[in-house]
Amino acid sequence: MKSRSFSRRLGTFAATALAVAAVLAMADSAAAQTSSVPTLFGEELYSCANTPVSGCRSGLNEQGTQAFQVRCNADGSGTISWQATGLAIGPYSGFFTESGRADFGSGDPLSVGKPLTSVQITFRIESPLGVVEGRKYLSEPSPPLNYGFGRCSLTSLQAGASSGILRYEAVIYPSTGGSFQDEGRAYFHVFTFGSQTTGQEELLSDAGQVLEYFYSDLAGSVTVAPATDTNTVGDQHCVTATVRNAYLINQSDVNVVFSVTGANPQTSSTRTTDANGQAIYCYTGTNVGTDTITAAADVDRDGTVEPLEPSGTATKIYIGANPTTVTVSPTSDTNTVGDQHCVTATARDASGNPSANYRVFFTVTGTTLGRTASSGSAVTNASGEATFCYTAQFPGTDTISAVVDADKDGTAEATEPRGTATKVYVLPVSTPLCQVSISDGGWITAANGDRASFGGNAKVAKNGSTQGEQVYQDHGPAQPFTVKSTNILAVTCSGTEATIYGTATIDGVGQFFFRIQVSDVTKSGKGDRYGILLSNGYYSGDQPLRGGNITILRK
Repeated sequence: MKSRSFSRRLGTFAATALAVAAVLAMADSAAAQTSSVPTLFGEELYSCANTPVSGCRSGLNEQGTQAFQVRCNADGSGTISWQATGLAIGPYSGFFTESGRADFGSGDPLSVGKPLTSVQITFRIESPLGVVEGRKYLSEPSPPLNYGFGRCSLTSLQAGASSGILRYEAVIYPSTGGSFQDEGRAYFHVFTFGSQTTGQEELLSDAGQVLEYFYSDLAGSVTVAPATDTNTVGDQHCVTATVRNAYLINQSDVNVVFSVTGANPQTSSTRTTDANGQAIYCYTGTNVGTDTITAAADVDRDGTVEPLEPSGTATKIYIGANPTTVTVSPTSDTNTVGDQHCVTATARDASGNPSANYRVFFTVTGTTLGRTASSGSAVTNASGEATFCYTAQFPGTDTISAVVDADKDGTAEATEPRGTATKVYVLPVSTPLCQVSISDGGWITAANGDRASFGGNAKVAKNGSTQGEQVYQDHGPAQPFTVKSTNILAVTCSGTEATIYGTATIDGVGQFFFRIQVSDVTKSGKGDRYGILLSNGYYSGDQPLRGGNITILRK
């Protein structure tokens, strides 16, 4: 059995952790000399609590934390109890839980040795390789132990394995099936130091030389801050990992392995926690997208992150830098009047990354008329894209400009990135043999409240040529004027609906586009509808006939 010094304090935790790799190597070697299903040998437990167990005076009961509690009686006897959870390293690597109680006898409160009168400890290991359940117990009365000094203030309590007075017995359930028993000597040591409480235990199997080490609460959890953040590509981002035990005590001298996956993957890098239990890691993302930063406590210091070792994550979103270019797509397109047209502007930085969260100002200039919109704006999404849509009712060619507000001052400036696209709106193809006639003095009440009368005809020859005439008069008082067609450009028929496109004068002057939409609902004209739109912005609205009759034919 390896020799030990019972005066170790919390400062020895780091040295113990450093020794784990060597211990595990010994375990592998020993396992090769025993059966394929290992027994237990050398379990060690370290447990930290937040409050020292001190000042325990005769006749005064004082409790520490969940990890370690002490009760001192007036005659100098007392009880120590504890609970521990943590990571088991060895042939049954996994999580373990343990509950223990030790009673010590009466005597001089200032004495340095008291006998143990009873020990009751139960433990359980849950490992992928199996489950271990057992107990530790006092096999015979103990001699005075190294316990206490100064007004019953607990300094240490121990029972050496060499004495043979503390034993363990366990049942091991391998994951391969079956079960077997294991037993041997046990070592037990609990002490306080400064503002913390710690303990160490070990199992020395009678059946083999396989080492099983337990580490309790040296690194129970890892949190990473900030949990989420957004940066511009090219900016450095730093996170702080804080390692705590199960009782929220920050743990120093713990190796933390950082890794980054996602848009900006990074090679794993190790940092060691400082006196505050914190380790800082920084990296710079050059790609737009989302990263996941993982910080794992390398409890056994083997340089590898195992599934059982605690870890925490954070999310990092990298967005594009200030945009330097903007492109508009499609760069050119042709649509029929009345159809909606949409363009997408894509803003990118100097590295070609999409620039998100930038406003793009759109303007439409050109010869089309009757547009639903001639300007607008939208904010780029994560892909650096912003969309703008509009519709023109009359033919012509437009230029659509997109300017990205790179300085985010709310204004489109000449020095800011700009892109353009071309849009051509054309008249629809006429429907051959379509005929539209208006008879019996058609009239409606226009949207402005005026009485308006109309009449005329339009037809399409077999070869697609068009002819006809149209007259519309708004009688006021809101907008009195007269429209007379000069050319019928297109006529389309679909069921009971027809549309007439052409040019006209208003009050005998000018050249204006018009669009007339009619509905032939009944032969008598009841329920028929009429509406005219002019390129100067006048629109009668789609109105029911108050008089007259509309006839739509296809011959």
